Amino acid sequence: YKKQEATVEPPAELREILDAKEFAKARLYKLDLAKFSFCYDLILLFDLIPALWKLAGVVCLKIGLTGEIYHSVWIVVLSMIISSLLEVPWSFIQVFVIEEKHGFNKQVLMTIYPEVIAPLFD
Repeated sequence: YKKQEATVEPPAELREILDAKEFAKARLYKLDLAKFSFCYDLILLFDLIPALWKLAGVVCLKIGLTGEIYHSVWIVVLSMIISSLLEVPWSFIQVFVIEEKHGFNKQVLMTIYPEVIAPLFD
């Protein structure tokens, strides 16, 4: 992130195929995307994982399973379900807010359905 933030001119290798205006536009997009991804990762790491560990313990106790293996299996199952559910709104934000802000959005709402929402129901 810091290297992208500090680099304001295109590298010498790209100057022939990418002008400064296009490079600046792409650079700002990548910086916004990096900030967005960092926030998403922080939420998953610091808020979700400890809560999932506790929830997995409750689920194990309710169905009568004890032991770290069952606990670990349930945390994996719960994390997959919750991360899939969180991925949908974050994908919408990435495509329809960040990409739209920088003029890169070429999708409409109906084209994202098969890519993001449909796999949740497979």
